[in-house]
Amino acid sequence: MNVVIHSNESLVFRDGRPFGAEGQVNGGALRWPHASTVVGLLRTRIGLSRSQDYFSGENKHKNINEIKKVGATRILPLWQGIKDGSDWLPLFPAPADAMTFPGSRENHYLVKPFTYENAFAEGGIDLPWKNWLLPISTNREKPASDPPELWHKKSFFTWLETGSLTGEVSAHELGLNLPLPELRIHTAIDPATGGAKTSQLFSSQGIQLNTAAGDRQSAGRFGIGANLTQLNQGDDPCGPCFFGGERKTARIEKIKDFLPPIPDWFQTPSRFLRLILITPGDFNTWVPEWLEPDWNQNETNWCTIPNTSLQIRLVSALIPRWFPVSGWDYETRGPKATRKLVPAGAVYIVELKDPEKTNEVANCLWGRSLNSDLSDPNGAGCVCVGKLTI
Repeated sequence: MNVVIHSNESLVFRDGRPFGAEGQVNGGALRWPHASTVVGLLRTRIGLSRSQDYFSGENKHKNINEIKKVGATRILPLWQGIKDGSDWLPLFPAPADAMTFPGSRENHYLVKPFTYENAFAEGGIDLPWKNWLLPISTNREKPASDPPELWHKKSFFTWLETGSLTGEVSAHELGLNLPLPELRIHTAIDPATGGAKTSQLFSSQGIQLNTAAGDRQSAGRFGIGANLTQLNQGDDPCGPCFFGGERKTARIEKIKDFLPPIPDWFQTPSRFLRLILITPGDFNTWVPEWLEPDWNQNETNWCTIPNTSLQIRLVSALIPRWFPVSGWDYETRGPKATRKLVPAGAVYIVELKDPEKTNEVANCLWGRSLNSDLSDPNGAGCVCVGKLTI
């Protein structure tokens, strides 16, 4: 089942840091919800569709374990353009291997790729792997300060196929920024006087899904898409609900599958492929454990893709700075441990041991998670596959 979550209210999402911490007057507001927030909402709605006392009755502990089997994969931003009809269209994270520079006209960009050279030939690195490829750029221009953070399908798929975008691209054609934030200032009230307390200001910041940030926005609205798995017959999360902090209202609706099918580019053998995270990766480290190179070898080792006989090896990676994820565990009534996630848009360059199996490798990984069994019930580590010519 594929669903979309949308709202006309200013939704509040926070990163787990408490109010009152130094420098946290807005409670660590987020510009987009973490996957765990989305999964938690959908599991709650499905549990309540099974029984109104699903989480409070005598079987609540058993039910909590059962509901965790429900997965929400491919959690992507969606965009519904008013002029484009009623379909929800996927938005993809800007790839980390795309360098965006200002164009000659306002709100136009030049998007340029890296080239890859043998790291040992370039020198100046402390990696032990002589087959590692170093991303090289000869561009000396200053990058654009505010390029679109989310790309439309056409631009993203062109980048997957060719690794470049020809000429200048308008912001409208390239993509969108994340939703506009809405900031509200509050003051604490003294219960004795009914008036405002001195020096007790704080803010709450939410996001508006019905508009995009910046002056390049199109007429339309954002949604949060998710593909639900492991459902029982009769499970239905759809309808009005509360989402995020401060009990803001949202609505869940069924839609058709929003992830495009794998293209036919991979019929031609290729020695290298690019794996681009379209959802953040929760690997406990910078790369999936099954793909991590052996630091004791002078070449990166061949790795078998889980549940297959296909072999690939990591030869390069472009990874933005990690971000932390925490939260509150309603089962144990305590804070969750903080985890480091790899941001969406990160790129892993892999080499195929048998280039004749390019199509098999691409089909195996397309739209799947890079976690240990190529699945993740919490939507982490989902990838799209791109070509690479070196």
